[in-house]
Amino acid sequence: VFNQPEQPISQKNGTIQCWFAGEFYRHNIPDYAAEWNSLSDPELAILLYDLRNEAAFSQFEGSFQCLILDRTKGLIFIINDRWGTYPIHFHSTPANFQFAPEFKAIINSRGFKKKINFDALAEYSRMQRVLGDKSFFEDINRLPYGS
Repeated sequence: VFNQPEQPISQKNGTIQCWFAGEFYRHNIPDYAAEWNSLSDPELAILLYDLRNEAAFSQFEGSFQCLILDRTKGLIFIINDRWGTYPIHFHSTPANFQFAPEFKAIINSRGFKKKINFDALAEYSRMQRVLGDKSFFEDINRLPYGS
């Protein structure tokens, strides 16, 4: 991607950070906030989150994946678009949480035991897609669209 801003993008005081891939569709920005159109997508995500907290996520429209780290509240939000254009896969154990846009990053991580999910393979052979939050590997799930 050309001219992509260096990431993460931080709020001025550094308490909120954002990692972002994709794009927002800006047709729903209210008239009083026309100057927001000059912001990059990660800057807009930070601004909306800062103004509306988690309620802002329902107003994110576009094709994207986004992680927002709120250091003040000690919270991390992983958000993807409504259509799953940018899927997010994750693996969770009591001691570890990993996520990535492709499951390759997770299966190649140290200590991950690769086990084929035969139910997912059967679904894919019948319907040309894996349904729900499953992936081709056990213990790797996909974040539901619009989460």
